[in-house]
Amino acid sequence: MGVLYNRSTSEILSDRVELVRTRFKPIAALMPRRRPPEDGGLWFDNCDAFRRLGTRTRTDLIFLDRELCVVRLEHRVGPGRAILWCRETDSVLAMSDGFC
Repeated sequence: MGVLYNRSTSEILSDRVELVRTRFKPIAALMPRRRPPEDGGLWFDNCDAFRRLGTRTRTDLIFLDRELCVVRLEHRVGPGRAILWCRETDSVLAMSDGFC
């Protein structure tokens, strides 16, 4: 597990972030068996899109650029959403519902 913190304030946002390396850019899938840990999340490296098909829970998505700065936030993304995409994104954080 890794730690997610705010670079500007040095505040720890979560100490339960798991890195998930993806083989293929642009799509990573958050499947039910890979649900974010409670009060934590999954960090999908090397992806610029996210699909929510086949999931059962809501998730907060944070799209990050190459310097790990936030490019886009999606709050409470529900099950069944096809694909969320952001051109400037290099990785995606899928955090437990209510994180953002």
